Amino acid sequence: MTQHYSSFKEESDPFALHNSSIMPFVIKGLAMTETANHISGRSLILLSNENKLYNVPQNLFSARRPGKDDIEEPKGWFTMPDPEDLEKMFEEKPFDKQLKHVKYLPYQTVMPTYDQRWISYDLRLTGLEKIKTFPTRLESTSQVLAYGHDLFLVRVTPDKKFDMIDEEFNYALLFLVIGALMTAVYVLRRWIDG
Repeated sequence: MTQHYSSFKEESDPFALHNSSIMPFVIKGLAMTETANHISGRSLILLSNENKLYNVPQNLFSARRPGKDDIEEPKGWFTMPDPEDLEKMFEEKPFDKQLKHVKYLPYQTVMPTYDQRWISYDLRLTGLEKIKTFPTRLESTSQVLAYGHDLFLVRVTPDKKFDMIDEEFNYALLFLVIGALMTAVYVLRRWIDG
């Protein structure tokens, strides 16, 4: 007898989490970054009314961000919790509280903007109308193409460059260390067999 697993046979039906935020600029287009194997996180790319591209990381647009009421104040090192607090700690937590994630920033009505997140830099682009995203061969990167009157192509790394070697990487030192290790292994092998 085989049993088929289904997420619909769990304790509750599927439900959607949603939050809405206000952006301090007008948005005329948006796209979500894509990667080849969908391992790295995603970013939301916004096209502003001034033809600038803004990168919103996943920890700022996720519905799993805790609300201001969900954040617990840390207690002192030597203070004992109240008996009522102990009872609350051992009670069954509601399901929606378990979906909140600690690493995400708390939810705010107005989404904060940072100058470092403008991926079009200070370029004066005109007539951008649409955004397309494409995966690359590297899992950490995604290509963003904005087009209209102008064309703008940029590489975005939502979860940093975890599978790329830095441009300032010292290849000569790497080959020197590998050569030294191979020479040391050869000399030690000769000395032991000697």
